[in-house]
Amino acid sequence: MKTKAMLVLALAMLSSLVIAVVPAAAASGPERSYVVTVENLTENQAITPAVAATHNDSFRLFQNGQAASNGVQQLAENGGVPVLADELAANANVGSVMVIGDAPIAPGASAAALITTDPGNRRLSLGAMLICTNDGFAGHSSMVLP
Repeated sequence: MKTKAMLVLALAMLSSLVIAVVPAAAASGPERSYVVTVENLTENQAITPAVAATHNDSFRLFQNGQAASNGVQQLAENGGVPVLADELAANANVGSVMVIGDAPIAPGASAAALITTDPGNRRLSLGAMLICTNDGFAGHSSMVLP
């Protein structure tokens, strides 16, 4: 029963965000730029600014059943956006790191940012804390970029 409840909670958290990734312009070199938009679909739940990172295929921001990194833990427990951003920036498997939004994203609102990546880092992961929760976050780990 506990596993079923955790699955329902995980699905609810994931459905609280819409992530749109759109190429920013026609590419002329090996780097690609994308506009990443995070929309808060909840009715009464603000979220922290989202931390996004491009990375190679060996990196995972989080995995079900695995211990969270300190940065993910700090994000989920305390809204530690800078802690996670710094942790990602120091990781050799991560290319670019961007914080999407400069304040909490209100229900129904969205925030967007431009993120640039190179050929070796064609995956995107992001996470944001559901502010009115105890250790809850929503995110996506290792989405393949177009």
